[in-house]
Amino acid sequence: MMHDTTEKENEMVLAAGKNGGEYLDDIKKYDLRTLNKDEWSQFLRSVIGRWTELRLQQSHHDDMNDEIPF
Repeated sequence: MMHDTTEKENEMVLAAGKNGGEYLDDIKKYDLRTLNKDEWSQFLRSVIGRWTELRLQQSHHDDMNDEIPF
């Protein structure tokens, strides 16, 4: 099931991708086909990890903006 992404979700994905790009810069490899298994795993961790951090921050921010139920 697809859903329309929000501007904030797009920003989070781009920030996560940037984190992956920074990892590739660090190891001086830019063609994903040339990554070995460990490099591929670390690349994925850098992207998914950053997205998770941003998602948790957003979730916390959303929770703080909830109305008080009384």
